[in-house]
Amino acid sequence: MFPNRKLDSTDVILRTFSGEKFKPLGVTAVNVNYNDQSEILYALRPKVEQELDRLEEEGIIIKVSTSEWATPIVPVVKKSGGVRICGDFKVTINQQLQVDQYPLPRIDDIFAPLSGGEKFSKIDLRQAYLQLEMNEESKKYLTLNTHRGLYQYNRMLFGVASAPAI
Repeated sequence: MFPNRKLDSTDVILRTFSGEKFKPLGVTAVNVNYNDQSEILYALRPKVEQELDRLEEEGIIIKVSTSEWATPIVPVVKKSGGVRICGDFKVTINQQLQVDQYPLPRIDDIFAPLSGGEKFSKIDLRQAYLQLEMNEESKKYLTLNTHRGLYQYNRMLFGVASAPAI
């Protein structure tokens, strides 16, 4: 059901959710939207290339030669010094999404029921979006334009406006 991947700092196994395949919520009829690649700082290119290689090796992205949609890549430097690959979806698909807005609970409302507790756990949903497989119809909307060409995501990625609602 899940391909296994051993995490570095714990004995937990990272798995891919293989239930229902997702699509961005509220996608309406849209026109083709193709944006040029973002400029990536030369100092970041080796880390971006390393992350693209990792994502491709794990089947999270695939290189494509053409796409109706192309979103500029946005590399985000993590505290660890690595790079998280995001897309600037505000210039492409996010304009077309109708995202339901709802208020998030206040932090006090979350912690109040926990008062008096003695044992707690911390769960780190490492790369949680990347565990959600996309349906075939939606993958074309999740194409990034990079300095190495076009990459299409097979999984949800950071920057899509409706991702938190899934």
